[in-house]
Amino acid sequence: DPAIGNHEYSYDAQASGYFDYWDNVPHYYSYNAGGWHFISLDSTNQYNQVAPGTGQYTWLQQDLASDTAPCTLAYYHHPIYNVGPEGQFGDGTRLAPIWSLLVSHGGVLVLNGHDHDYQRWTPLDGSGNPNLNGVTEFVVGSGGHGHQAQVVSDSRLLASDFTHYG
Repeated sequence: DPAIGNHEYSYDAQASGYFDYWDNVPHYYSYNAGGWHFISLDSTNQYNQVAPGTGQYTWLQQDLASDTAPCTLAYYHHPIYNVGPEGQFGDGTRLAPIWSLLVSHGGVLVLNGHDHDYQRWTPLDGSGNPNLNGVTEFVVGSGGHGHQAQVVSDSRLLASDFTHYG
């Protein structure tokens, strides 16, 4: 049950290798397993469906509205909050509408990759402020290539490891 990332699009603009291998799964989908509701999203610039009014955003609104599982985990490639080198490019800021939508649902964890390291954030509200009722983001980019270094600090980061991956 994968989530597509920018590397899949780097080989061809249609990410045909990804879609052919995974039997053309849609860019986004959800499923339930073991009392959890899992949501896979496409956070790439190529698909560009993270703003209100886009197909993926509207689908996510409807999916969250019908979600009755006690626990929900959303996963997509690009983290909104990131202290690693990939965070320098500001990819995450365009995901603010998705983040706010997940926060408004409540009880959600977010799992991301992109940076090749480990980061665990304090629960954050829709504006990125610490809030016990917010969403906790994990960045776990432990595959693909060697580890990357932390480039900025952030007081909202609870735990990190920039040395043991790759």
